[in-house]
Amino acid sequence: MVSKEVQAEVRTHLAAIEREHDVRVLFACESGSRAWGFASPDSDFDVRFVYAHPRDWYLSIEQRRDVIDIPISGEMDIAGWDLRKALGLARAGNATLSEWLDSPVIYKDHDDFAARMRSLLDATYRRERAFMHYTSLARNHFTESPSGKDRRLKRFLYSLRTALAAQWCATREDRPPMTLYALTDALIDNADVRARIDALVELKSTLAEKSFYEPDAVVTEFLEHRIAALADAVVESAPAADGAVFDRFFIGELERS
Repeated sequence: MVSKEVQAEVRTHLAAIEREHDVRVLFACESGSRAWGFASPDSDFDVRFVYAHPRDWYLSIEQRRDVIDIPISGEMDIAGWDLRKALGLARAGNATLSEWLDSPVIYKDHDDFAARMRSLLDATYRRERAFMHYTSLARNHFTESPSGKDRRLKRFLYSLRTALAAQWCATREDRPPMTLYALTDALIDNADVRARIDALVELKSTLAEKSFYEPDAVVTEFLEHRIAALADAVVESAPAADGAVFDRFFIGELERS
């Protein structure tokens, strides 16, 4: 999925970020289509990471920048969140960090940070927030082409993956998997639909990212029904976890890093 040469290049970038910004990269992964399982030949490498500053950096009343964005260079798209920002978003139910942690491509995992973070997210998971997140994405991506006569294959597969993730949230207690394959394997019983989806993924592996395609009527109808069904799903709300749980995690990670 990601060559050893690219992995080495990513780690070189991460080391440079640590030196330039005086931070410790705690975790870094591949996100986007390469991690979701439907990359194109020209897909970017979407590198996402969580980092921490030295402890004293946080002892200030000043509002400080809590993201690091590296200008896109070639195929490299590299961006990261400060640990405090990541934890705040996770407490609010943001599903993005959960996806990063379940990526099939991990570039760096400092002192087993990912395992501890997964345990925290499992214990504080807000299923209804994840459901709303994925439902919104599924609808937005699916309606990109109002005519329905042609669609960007990339957007269609985005919509399919997020619709299935939303269905997972509506019907299961645990966090949804990241990859399209894992979702289709668990949630689609119809062998013909699964074969057609596999064919679309194979097609995308030969096309440029911005390519359009003639929609598969069977898969399109399947996706329309799945998105429509989400409107009738009932997912009970859960309160945010006690902030002290996240504070303890935050302090513990600063001491480790």
